[in-house]
Amino acid sequence: MSGKTDEEHVQAPDGLATIHADGRPGDAEYELRRSRSVDELKKRKGLLWFGAGILVLLLAGYIGIVANADKKPAPIVGSTRDAPGLVQYEVEGSALTAALTFQTPTGTTRQTVKLPLANDEGRTGVQVSGFNPGDRLYISAQNQGKTGTVTCRISMTTPLSGQRRGGSIVVSENTATGAKATASCEGSR
Repeated sequence: MSGKTDEEHVQAPDGLATIHADGRPGDAEYELRRSRSVDELKKRKGLLWFGAGILVLLLAGYIGIVANADKKPAPIVGSTRDAPGLVQYEVEGSALTAALTFQTPTGTTRQTVKLPLANDEGRTGVQVSGFNPGDRLYISAQNQGKTGTVTCRISMTTPLSGQRRGGSIVVSENTATGAKATASCEGSR
């Protein structure tokens, strides 16, 4: 044996890489390729985390939209009598007080009031918004005195059209007379 191995090593001219006689890269070139692939893997891993973060944000937004899709807006008691789409509940009569039960978009409200029923600004009636087309409208007023009458009324404002001012449509109106007498009004939006 001559002392030669099966492999011949040739030093590259730049002195950095070793090339085997069969064409396989030597240790320096292998390490260079390996470090490049590790850097690429780190970049890809960072992009994967970025993509996962975007996906989580999109999913959270979708869940938030779906979770709130069936919620109705809170009713607004307003002072603009001719605002489009508002429902107005009115109760008046010769009785001094009445026990009221009325429907809002979020449920039923009960209260005892002095007659006539007025809003916070002193205007007759109470306006409620947030009803959807077809929603039930209801108010009842029970006389709390020994004598007198109570009258309930449900009306809706009509939308404004062009320069012409909208009007009000009475949906239901009833009167009851006597002690504990109840007037009820009902309709739909």
